[in-house]
Amino acid sequence: MKRKVIQLAGKTLVISLPHEWADRYSIKKGDEVDLSDDGSCIKISTQPKGKIKKTISINLSNASRTVTRAVLSGIYKQGYDEISVMHNSKEVYDAIQEKKREVLLGFTIHETNSNTLVLGSFMNDSPDEFENSLRRAFLVTISMGENLLNAIKNKDARNLKDIRTGENTNNQLTSFCERLINKGFVDKNKASFYYVICWNLEKVCDPYRDIIFIIEENGNKMQVSKDTIALFEMVNSYLKKYYDTFYNYSLSKITSLEDDKKEIISCASKIYQNKPEFECKIINCLFEIAALSSNFSGPVNALNLNKLTSK
Repeated sequence: MKRKVIQLAGKTLVISLPHEWADRYSIKKGDEVDLSDDGSCIKISTQPKGKIKKTISINLSNASRTVTRAVLSGIYKQGYDEISVMHNSKEVYDAIQEKKREVLLGFTIHETNSNTLVLGSFMNDSPDEFENSLRRAFLVTISMGENLLNAIKNKDARNLKDIRTGENTNNQLTSFCERLINKGFVDKNKASFYYVICWNLEKVCDPYRDIIFIIEENGNKMQVSKDTIALFEMVNSYLKKYYDTFYNYSLSKITSLEDDKKEIISCASKIYQNKPEFECKIINCLFEIAALSSNFSGPVNALNLNKLTSK
C-alpha cells in the first residue's frame, strides 16, 4: 500500500490514512492516533503505545516441568499480558505456579479450572521502569557476590539461603527488562544491545548460586584458602567495574577491564594445585563469573559509540 506525501504550510508533510483501516477502527476527523518511531518505519495505532492487551492461548498438555517453565518464560518476555494455558497434569500445573512465583513479575492467576489456567498482568508496563529495573538487577547481583564472600570469610553459613534469593530477584528483574524491550519501550537502535546485557546479567548470577550449592553439599564447611579468597575479591571487583563502566563509560575504563581479565585468568590458572575438590569447583565458578562479565564489553561499547566518535 503506497501513499503520496503532501506538503502543507512550508515544512509540514502529510499522508492520508487508508479509508478501510480508518473505517474499521471508527477513526474520524479530530480523533488522535499514536505514532511511534520504528527506525525506517512509523507505526500508527489507535491506542497509546503499550496499552493494547496482548493475549495468547497455548496447550501444554503432556509437557514436562522444564519445558513448561521455558515456554512461559519466553511468552512473558515477548510481552504478552494474558496467557491461557491448557494442561492435563499436576506437574505442569505446579510448574506454572512455580514460574509465576519466581519469575513472572507483575503476573497473577486470574482464573483456573480442571484443565485451564489463565495468567494475567496486573501491572502497567512502562518505559520508565526499564532503567530502574536494570540498575536494580546489577545491584542485586553485585550484592549477592559481596554477601557470599563475606559469609565465606566469616565461615558463616546461616544466611546462605537468604543470599541465594538474590538469584531469583535477578531473574525477575532481567526477565522484566527483556519484556519491556520486546514491548518496544527501549530505543529501537539500542534494543538488541540492551537485550544482550540483560540476558548476560541473568547468567552472571548462576555461578554465585552454584557456589552456595557447592558449600551446602560440603556440609556448610567453608575452609577456603587465602588465594581463593583473593580471587573471589578480584572477580567481585571486576563485575563492579563493569557496572560502573556501563553507567559511566570511558575508553580508559573499558581498556583497564581487559587488563583485569588477564590478571584473573593468570591468578585462576595458578591456584588449583593441592586444593580440595569442593574448592576447585568454587574456583571454576569464579572463573565463569569473570568470563560472563567480560561479555558486557561488546554491547557496552556499542551503546556508547557516540563517546568514541571523533568530532
